[in-house]
Amino acid sequence: MVLFLFVIMLVNVGAEERGRDEIFNNQRQVTASLIFCLLLVAGVLYAVNKGYGGLQARNKIPPDVASAQETVRDQSLPKSATGSSSITKDSETLAASLYRFASLPFEIASVLLLVAIIGSVMLARTLRQEASADDVDPEVLQVEMARDPDLAKLEPQSD
Repeated sequence: MVLFLFVIMLVNVGAEERGRDEIFNNQRQVTASLIFCLLLVAGVLYAVNKGYGGLQARNKIPPDVASAQETVRDQSLPKSATGSSSITKDSETLAASLYRFASLPFEIASVLLLVAIIGSVMLARTLRQEASADDVDPEVLQVEMARDPDLAKLEPQSD
């Protein structure tokens, strides 16, 4: 949640919006984004299918038989000190299954979120922010200053 809060702060939601500027700068950026996105989606689908197959191979008992076995096992478990619950290792089993079969989809999803955050910050940067950070090409800045006189205020005055 803190990460998304910082992203919202970096995006600068209150910045002025012209509405006529293009979102994407050129065709190569769009193509590279789409190729990367398709590769990530293919990787997630492959990893999910591989993990599901591993879980199915591990659990060869039919669900109704497994449910009956779990009920019998739960009744034989020792009670906790308060007597309100049983002492089990279910969380340990769940964690082992997640780390064994679902770690690759988790890592791919985290990379996908990171790329989306970086992309949203880069798309939300305005020319004014780039000019103040000296991240814009001087020729492009001169053309934009001719269109928007407010950008001239950001340009340092040379002696």
